[in-house]
Amino acid sequence: MTAEATAAGLTADRVSDLTLAVSELAANTVEHTAAGGTLAVWTDGTRLICQLTDTGHITDPLAGRIPVPPQQPGGRGLVLVNQLCDLVRVHTGPGATTFRLHMHR
Repeated sequence: MTAEATAAGLTADRVSDLTLAVSELAANTVEHTAAGGTLAVWTDGTRLICQLTDTGHITDPLAGRIPVPPQQPGGRGLVLVNQLCDLVRVHTGPGATTFRLHMHR
């Protein structure tokens, strides 16, 4: 994924941001699902897109959109992903969640 991001023309800082975001989602997949997940990376005219799909189900429609209280342990990963990427789209339902991370090139 890092090689694809660099080849797509992202700056070193943006490659680091995307790498951190994808790593956070991958860690969530490992922690919260039994079957693992898949990663796909592609470009369109102006964006690099990383798609992560796993077997989890996010029931909170605002997960990652609202900061968690400081005293709450955990729960900051999706907030971080949303802060690092230009656009984060989440499609979730019982048995499947797909994240699409968009980074402008």
